[in-house]
Amino acid sequence: MKMRKTPRKLLINKHPKRNISGFSLNEVLIALAAGTLVIGAGALALRSTQTLIKSSGEKTNQRQNTVNGVRLMRSEIERSLHALVNGPPPDPELAYTDLSQYNSAIQECQAIANGLSGTPGELNPEQKANFAPLFGLKMADVSGNPILYGLGVGSTNSTFAIKRCGTPLGLDGRYDNDEKPFVATVVDGISMMPCLTYDEDNRCIDENRPFPDKDISEISAFQVLQYLTEGPNSEYRYAVNDNTTPTRQYLEPAFRFETDNSRKLIRVISPMNCDDSTEVCVENTQISVAGSSGASTRQDLLLTAYARADKRLMTPDGGTSPLGSEWFRDVNSKNVRFLVDGSGSMSACMAWSFNEKGSLELGDTSRVFHTPQGDPLYRGNSYESSRAICNETRMERLQRELSELIQQLPNDTRISLEVFSTPGYYNNRQWQKSKDGLVTLGDGDNRDSALEFVSSLDEAAGNTWGGTNPWQGLNRSFSDTEADTLYFLSDGLPTTALSIPGEDASYSNQYRPAATYYANLNNSRQTKPLQVNTTSVMLGSEWMENLAKNTSGNYIQSQ
Repeated sequence: MKMRKTPRKLLINKHPKRNISGFSLNEVLIALAAGTLVIGAGALALRSTQTLIKSSGEKTNQRQNTVNGVRLMRSEIERSLHALVNGPPPDPELAYTDLSQYNSAIQECQAIANGLSGTPGELNPEQKANFAPLFGLKMADVSGNPILYGLGVGSTNSTFAIKRCGTPLGLDGRYDNDEKPFVATVVDGISMMPCLTYDEDNRCIDENRPFPDKDISEISAFQVLQYLTEGPNSEYRYAVNDNTTPTRQYLEPAFRFETDNSRKLIRVISPMNCDDSTEVCVENTQISVAGSSGASTRQDLLLTAYARADKRLMTPDGGTSPLGSEWFRDVNSKNVRFLVDGSGSMSACMAWSFNEKGSLELGDTSRVFHTPQGDPLYRGNSYESSRAICNETRMERLQRELSELIQQLPNDTRISLEVFSTPGYYNNRQWQKSKDGLVTLGDGDNRDSALEFVSSLDEAAGNTWGGTNPWQGLNRSFSDTEADTLYFLSDGLPTTALSIPGEDASYSNQYRPAATYYANLNNSRQTKPLQVNTTSVMLGSEWMENLAKNTSGNYIQSQ
């Protein structure tokens, strides 16, 4: 038997006419409505399945529907106490995280998905297939059963959808425990896994699949879900082993996730394991976005979310509010400064949209992107103007995470906001309200004003934002006698040296002396030393890591 060799790519499509697309979750920017919690947008959508998942089939609608659904999933994971997955945890003391203990909740969701009322008896395989549980979330502010996420049939007979089952959310971001649970589609368009083995006549001969005795044309997504929910000896085929769900086979949903030993993490990963010997490899999970012409495109989506409800502040009315995100973790100070990178490199795209041939999908309008080496737009220049569709730039990610955090911080939190670049350029400025000191978020229109400042960071073209010069902002931060915590984020090495006693901090020494200089400055503060938490985006930064270490802070290197 002859195997056809195929070069490996981000997502490998051995036969372009076949649609090799699956699903993965991404964190994508949505405009924030002033005064409304971020999760409220998902809650509003989830009150009507027709609102969240429109039936028009237009790319823009489905893409926005996906963004809304993914955003809700991420928000719920982050506000949960822990995840629930099917299978025993490595630590027996965490047996309460085994989803199999919640069979009654699963049956309730399956009954709702089938339009059944009351508490049903044993469901048949066909009924179970309408909601095949993936994972659950134990919430501190939800009474009764946990929130469950599962698989169901998608909008076509050959696609799948992620569905949410549980207590509804109000527009204020609170769970309405007086309302009955319901099931709604969150993300639609998850495709079947492609054929991995072909003969020399280009015929699929992959027998490692559900229903190997049936013709492929006779197998529907619904039948595959039946297969997944009723494995050998009633074994559930999305059970977690070594913290990951099984690799997906031909015709199965191209969706897979992993967790961690403490059952706090939910991360979408490649639906299969690939190495240099793999003939056809699906390295990324994606969602298939249908177009009005009948063609489809692939949209890369990524999700990494960590349960952090045990690190929340209690509000006066007994509710909880998140204390951080992936780039700004564990924010529990009441006197905090944010110093973030506004340089042009922040206009680089983190998640491009590709069509079914693997080419960049084009939109109707152009925008300017920073183009580092390895970027699909890279032509030897620092910036390119293009109509290519970017799902999220570094700046948009920063705006989303910082805006979510600002919305969720308690009213008595005092903050300062500053964005740095080259002096005199667009993004080298301070939030006017905090220019003379920390500002209490709950006073007057301070919170709305802070959100407007963050929203303005990408209003000009990326090539006008300037270089990376954090020194003035860091000097102001260490001179601030009110603040006790600083969150400092950057995506590149500084483009200007720091003149300090002894050896200047410069490119030749990778700016390492800057960490020692500011640590010594911190030790000489007359007030409480400043705890500096640093985040380096898309690169490792030794000097930022040392700065955090020397000031009792935390360092994050984010991709």
